[in-house]
Amino acid sequence: MNCNKNSPGFTLIEILVAINISAVSILLVVSFLMFAQKYLRSLNFKYDKKWEYSCFYLSLSRILKNDAVIDFSVSGKNLYLITHEKDTINFQPGTVNLRNIYKIGNLEHISLEIINEGKPLASYSDGNTSIDGIKYNIYQGEFKFDEIIVNTSKDNSNYTFNYFVPAISGKKFKDMKNDDI
Repeated sequence: MNCNKNSPGFTLIEILVAINISAVSILLVVSFLMFAQKYLRSLNFKYDKKWEYSCFYLSLSRILKNDAVIDFSVSGKNLYLITHEKDTINFQPGTVNLRNIYKIGNLEHISLEIINEGKPLASYSDGNTSIDGIKYNIYQGEFKFDEIIVNTSKDNSNYTFNYFVPAISGKKFKDMKNDDI
């Protein structure tokens, strides 16, 4: 076999350098794709969690609707709020249950404050219910309120929901005179 220095082709070193450059570029592309996938997965998780809380608070506001009076029942570490349309909201340590349909669980902290005319009527915090500053284990009654504040925390994220009873509008029309033409 004759070796001619002027023959066309690549030397072994040139081929090894090309393979190394190709391998490094492929590794860079793969590592970028893995980083992008991890980043998108974390973003998706954040938005799923925000969506879960948004749906929960929307459902809570739909249950409360325009009620300014709500029945309640305290039993052990559970607080039940019952609207006049018989919808229930059950607060218990680590879980809030709406109508036995929508449930949000594994909460690190739950607190609820019911306010009327700027004064707190009742509060619930992780299983401890206090009504007019007195702690109860078993109690039943009715609240007239104008604001409810719910605070929850899960996975080191805090969420707050303020519900205000909408003001009932009065007469919106002015008295108008009929002018006969």
